[in-house]
Amino acid sequence: MRKRLLINLSRDTKATSTNHYHTFVSSLNNTKRWSSTTAGAPSTAGGDSTSSSTEEGTFSNVLQLATSDVEPFNQNFEQMSQRVELLNKTVEDIRNGIGYEKYRALQIKSGKLPARERITALLDPGSPFLELSPLAGWKMYGKDSPPAGGIITGIGWVHSIPCMIIANDSSVKGGTYYPIAVTKHMRAQKIAAQNKIP
Repeated sequence: MRKRLLINLSRDTKATSTNHYHTFVSSLNNTKRWSSTTAGAPSTAGGDSTSSSTEEGTFSNVLQLATSDVEPFNQNFEQMSQRVELLNKTVEDIRNGIGYEKYRALQIKSGKLPARERITALLDPGSPFLELSPLAGWKMYGKDSPPAGGIITGIGWVHSIPCMIIANDSSVKGGTYYPIAVTKHMRAQKIAAQNKIP
């Protein structure tokens, strides 16, 4: 049983399990010494108490080791879940043009399609759109956080061909380019050139 446990342990990631490995081996050695002291104990009628006690002792040590990090894991999971939830909410707010809703409403009132709706109309129906850098410009200019930096870039399918889409969002400062918008625009062009997509 000890050999089987060590084989299973060796399959784990070596770089992150070194300390656990030594603790594990130490635990098994302690179990071995403990089981040797019980080996001479008299057996009860109807079964081998020495073998049963050894297996129970080994299982107890392995279970204790396996559950020793459960609480820190739960704490990390909870914190990560909160951060992921905050990230998703922030990205959703950006896509909804938070802080610039009235300008978007004026666009629609004047008969113009907002940038994201123009992209949807351009792409093949039902095809995905991989947006690039949606957090660009977020909280970069004090209280003024231009959604997506005032420019939407991403890869979408047009007539079944992947294309780099660049759409200026005129609801953000009338379409004025922020410094981050220039950087984002140039990055999109560089990605398109490197991947040979129109």
